[in-house]
Amino acid sequence: MPFDVTILGSSSATPTLTRRHSSQVLRFGDEKFLIDCGEGTQNRCMEYGINFQKISHIFISHLHGDHFLGLFGMINTMNLLSRKKPLTIYTTQGLKNLLDLHYSTCNLVLHFDVEVIEIIPDFQIVYESATIKVTAMPLEHRIPCIGWLFEEKRGERKLNYEQCKKLGIPFKAFASIKNGADFKTDNGTLFPNEELTFEPRETLRYAYITDTLVQPQLKKQISGVNLLYHEATFLHNLESRAHETFHSTGKEAAIFAAQAKVGRLIVGHFSSRYKDLEAHIEECRSQFPNSDVAIEGSVFPIK
Repeated sequence: MPFDVTILGSSSATPTLTRRHSSQVLRFGDEKFLIDCGEGTQNRCMEYGINFQKISHIFISHLHGDHFLGLFGMINTMNLLSRKKPLTIYTTQGLKNLLDLHYSTCNLVLHFDVEVIEIIPDFQIVYESATIKVTAMPLEHRIPCIGWLFEEKRGERKLNYEQCKKLGIPFKAFASIKNGADFKTDNGTLFPNEELTFEPRETLRYAYITDTLVQPQLKKQISGVNLLYHEATFLHNLESRAHETFHSTGKEAAIFAAQAKVGRLIVGHFSSRYKDLEAHIEECRSQFPNSDVAIEGSVFPIK
């Protein structure tokens, strides 16, 4: 099952000629989730061949313009293209009123349902299906802000066919064994499930943390995630400026990643003052070697 993230935008408050505002598409099997929706998001989707009509859920970290202003245009385009599929948006309080005002001011009649679920930032599961769950995580920014943790659910144990065949276990019992049942023979011999199956593979996890001071208390929540996106608006020589604006530096993000024992780090949300991101790469890799920068158009597998 494919599980990856495509970077659509990686700039902070001000876009540049090469970087748009924050946005990512997370692909999980047949599902597509949008994470933040800054200006230019729908254009980037078109540019990178992503069909945004297939996006079912949108997760907005907070209501600063560089993270949500692309929503108005994207919803309008979805409507013009005759979308029928419902859309669910998760974010902090206030977005529903803004969208309602937009619809009424523009006399926009939507032909599909848009549900806005407003969340008070706290640790809570906000979305769950048979295969994935999404947990909100509180961040520390100038306004309420949410990080998102995407976790693949644990799959079924894998049947050890050779062992079952050796023990003479009938085919009709295989389904219940895969679902965790033990097997008892007619003469009362019990075979524990662990002897008849293999452990499912390790589940995959992706964490998205943007617009925040580094949050040490999140290390336990995201410990060992396969891929972490963490904002690094400034280099560490501007640490005081980062903290004044409730942002993080590349060095801080990398130290946090190392302490949380993540598999791989991507940093983004760069200040427009940086034309070249080589210094970000060097600063992060000095603390956490498996670091990369969020170049737009890049696809990062979660593995």
